[in-house]
Amino acid sequence: MNIRPKVQQERNVMRRAKNASMSVTLAFVAGFTAMSTASGNRAIDAPNTPNQGVELQTKTAQSADLRAIPSEKAEAHRELLDQAQSFGRIPVIVKLKTWAQPESMLDDAGIAQQREALSMVQQRVLDELSSTSGRDQAAMGIKRFALTPAFAMQASESDILELLAHPDVLDIVEDSIMLPFLMDSVPLIGGLDGSFRGYTGQGQVVAILDTGVDKNHPFLRGKVVSEACYSSNVPALGATSLCPGGVSESTASGSGVNCPVTLDGCDHGTHVAGIAAGRSDSVSGVARDAGLIAAQIFSRFNSVSFCGSTDPCIAAFTSDSLRALEQMYLLRTSHPIAAINMSLGGGAFTDPCNDDARRPIIDQLRTAGIATVAASGNEGYINAISAPACVSSAISVGSTSKADQISIFSNSAYFLDLLAPGESIYSAVPGTGYASKSGTSMATPHVAGAWAVIKSAQPAADPDAILNTLKSTGVALTDVNDITTSRIQVDRAVDEIAGPQATINTAVLPYARAVAIAETATAFASVINSGSLTAIGCSIALPSGIPATFSYQTTSAANALIGNSNTPVDITPGATQGFVFGISPSQAMAATEIPLVFDCANTAPAPSNPGLNTFILSAAATAPPDLLAIGATPSGDGVVRLPSHDGTGFFATAAVNIGSAGSITVSADDGGRGLPLSLRVCETTAVGEWIVCGNSLTRSIGADQTAYYSVFATGTGQPIDFDPANHRLFLRFAANGTTVGATNVAVTAP
Repeated sequence: MNIRPKVQQERNVMRRAKNASMSVTLAFVAGFTAMSTASGNRAIDAPNTPNQGVELQTKTAQSADLRAIPSEKAEAHRELLDQAQSFGRIPVIVKLKTWAQPESMLDDAGIAQQREALSMVQQRVLDELSSTSGRDQAAMGIKRFALTPAFAMQASESDILELLAHPDVLDIVEDSIMLPFLMDSVPLIGGLDGSFRGYTGQGQVVAILDTGVDKNHPFLRGKVVSEACYSSNVPALGATSLCPGGVSESTASGSGVNCPVTLDGCDHGTHVAGIAAGRSDSVSGVARDAGLIAAQIFSRFNSVSFCGSTDPCIAAFTSDSLRALEQMYLLRTSHPIAAINMSLGGGAFTDPCNDDARRPIIDQLRTAGIATVAASGNEGYINAISAPACVSSAISVGSTSKADQISIFSNSAYFLDLLAPGESIYSAVPGTGYASKSGTSMATPHVAGAWAVIKSAQPAADPDAILNTLKSTGVALTDVNDITTSRIQVDRAVDEIAGPQATINTAVLPYARAVAIAETATAFASVINSGSLTAIGCSIALPSGIPATFSYQTTSAANALIGNSNTPVDITPGATQGFVFGISPSQAMAATEIPLVFDCANTAPAPSNPGLNTFILSAAATAPPDLLAIGATPSGDGVVRLPSHDGTGFFATAAVNIGSAGSITVSADDGGRGLPLSLRVCETTAVGEWIVCGNSLTRSIGADQTAYYSVFATGTGQPIDFDPANHRLFLRFAANGTTVGATNVAVTAP
């Protein structure tokens, strides 16, 4: 693709649009005070938790012969057989005699071979069990794991005895049940203005394995990038699935939403998610710019013997948490998961519980660079913590008060990894509200969020490096058992692990183009190195899945082409490098917002912010209108500053149609942010005189014709923080319902 012939032409058109926009803006500045009074008003008018001591009851009668079972496991097996005799069938996890290497140590062929070998062993055992029991796998409630050498099922007494005698079975353990452990804490761990030394978790994702997340809560809106649900129907225990439609698993949109709030504890996951990565105009969670994966792993229990006075209640089977962990591993290539948060658990372990069924997948995740962060538990043990926090490859977290005292309820042991604030933590609950909660559940997402912040500062850091840094830079606190553990201090950890580095930020102009199939749409980009090291080998690329060819080339300060096409370039500290890029669509495309990939060999990719460095492209069989639009503000810096939280501000634009003649509709919006303001669009003359105003405007436009518009923004009584990456106003041009041009500016109000 040769983009050189189009560059000079479109530089001239963009200069023309920019100059025209500035002329309109200056005209408005001269008369804006008068326009806002009597005559001007006409134009802008109408613009409690379950009983944790309750265990499955067992009978003392024992008819099974356990003489062949190794003595160290015999007692546990007797308990399983007693339970199966009492309940008919009980949930268990069957461990298999097949060894699995960390997949990071294998090539693609080795991974496929290892997974196939595991599947064959699972199938062999299940086929033999099915043939003797007369039940198919659905009737046995089978849960097959893709990576873990095990499967889960609802087993009868005879099933357990048969499996224990099978040559491919290593062990059978209870599919134990876990309970959920019940933002002014962010400054305590080093946050300033919602960031840690400027790092906010941008480009990272935290997975929340919990009771689901209300993704529509204002504190979490737009953050959930993937969802899943794993839940169980176990009639013998009165357990039913909380997945949509009562299925046992789902990865569909909506499957990770919080379980019904009529069930005690179903607000837990939303609260945890808010601590890890919530964001609003006034407060934020730890990693305010990180994304979230929501996995709902709890089941409903209708059992007074289990729930006590809270009947019905919720709890999670180990097997469902294991299935969710495997899903997070499979998502690692599509989402940059920094950490998995597990604010739940059960049991009391005085030493690492490395025979836990989840240990293999937690190992796999850690080897792949993903930390599994788990709550230590709330029983106040001084020498034991809960599972899965007790797994040696997990990151275990205890709780502190805001006075830096270890919480009296927080479990501790010699192998506890970290401490974080966990008392009276204010965060989101389903709906639109907020609440304060206490527990190691609240401490854990502080650490998971911190993991995302540190990964945004140093993407190459592995879990060992991050854990060691959090330990060495934290505040040392000693408990009543003389165990000293570090309370995280994230700003110090960022300083320690980041060191001198290159950091890039980017911008794209124009924001939108519309072309014919195979025609090249060009635009300009700027890459700024705000770090202290030279950014090496910086380039631009399309994300996968865009049906188009792509090319880029560096430009001078005057936007003249320099260098060679498709050749990465180094950018010195503090410097800005210009680029021109071209995209030639190979098929018709609806308007698509493309998050261009700006990356250097020694940096994290630039954060993607709609309007700042994304590019909207549409393509049709015949050339549509194609409007190059550049917004200009009175201040000249691309920011509309409302004079008060109920005042009015504006920006102007000149839109040059370099495409075909046609009909266009013009409208303004805030990008779906729900900012507290109203918007109105006015078409003007070249000198800023009003022609017509409305919520949206439609007109015909000829080829090479310029149209002039202004957008008025009026506050509705609330301040708007200065956040140029997120608080923006958009002016969009559409033809036949497809975006054919757009521009945008930032907005703020005191």
